[in-house]
Amino acid sequence: MGGVCVPGDELPCDDGNPCTDDLCDALHGCVNNPNNAPCDDSDVCTTLDQCANGECSSFGSLDCDDSNPCTDDLCDPTSGCSHPFVTNGTPCSGGSCQNGQCTQPVSGKLVFVSSQGHSGNFGGVTGADAFCQGLANSAGHQGIFYAWLSSESYGSSPASRFTPSGEPYVLVDGSVVANNWADLTDGSIQHPINIDENGNTTSSSFVYSFTRTNGLKGLFNDPNADCYGGDCHCQNWTTSAGQGSPTPGSAVGRTGYVDDDWTDYSFGNFCGGNFSVYCFQ
Repeated sequence: MGGVCVPGDELPCDDGNPCTDDLCDALHGCVNNPNNAPCDDSDVCTTLDQCANGECSSFGSLDCDDSNPCTDDLCDPTSGCSHPFVTNGTPCSGGSCQNGQCTQPVSGKLVFVSSQGHSGNFGGVTGADAFCQGLANSAGHQGIFYAWLSSESYGSSPASRFTPSGEPYVLVDGSVVANNWADLTDGSIQHPINIDENGNTTSSSFVYSFTRTNGLKGLFNDPNADCYGGDCHCQNWTTSAGQGSPTPGSAVGRTGYVDDDWTDYSFGNFCGGNFSVYCFQ
C-alpha cells in the first residue's frame, strides 16, 4: 500500500477445539498444539475431565452407588444418576427386595390381595388358586397359595381347602390381619387386606368371594349373607357372562373393610368384571 507492504487480515486459526492452543506461525501458518487444560466432555457421568492428546478425556466416573441392594445404580450421560428398583423378590441380606427396600421374611402366613384383576371365569376354584400362586411366585414369595373363594360345594370353601393355622395371618408389610385361623374366621379382621403381593397399597375395591367370615361357602337368599338370586359364584367360577338377572352373578367382599364386609359385602352381575381375589398362604 503506497509502495509499502502492510499486514492483511489475521489468519483465523481457531479450530474450535478447547484442547488445542491455536497459534499462527509466520512461516508455517496456523498451528494447533495439544494442551492439558481442564475441559468438559458433556457427560455428567464422568469426572476429572482434562485435555490429553488434543481430546477432552475423563479420568474418573461419577459415583452413583446409593448403598441400596434393592436398586440398580445407573448413570445417564445427560441426566446423571438414577436408581430404579430391582425386580421384587430379588434376594438381599436376610430377605428379599420389595419396591426398592430389603424386607425381612414376615413371620406367619402371608395374605395379599391380587394386584391383577380377573373375570369370574377362573376355570373353577383350582384355577383361582393357580392365579394366586402365579402372582406369589412372580413376587418371590415362597409356599403354596390359595384363593379365598368358594363355589357351591363345601369342599371348595376355604374352610375345607385351607389348613387352619395357629400362626398370624400377615400382609406383605408385616401388618397382622388375624392372630390365627380362629381370629380370622370370628367375624372381623384386624387390618384390611389391602396390600398386594408386591407390597403396594390398593384402593378400596370389590374382590370375588362367595365366602362367609367363617370360611364356609356363601348362602343363597339368606338374611345373614349378602347373596341373593340363584347364582352367586359365576357358575362355580367358570363364566364371565356379564348379563342375566339374577344369574349369573357374584358375591363379593371389599378390601377396605375389617368387619364382615371384608369377605361378605354385596352381590351383583360381576362375572364379566375385572376384580381381584384374596390370596392366602
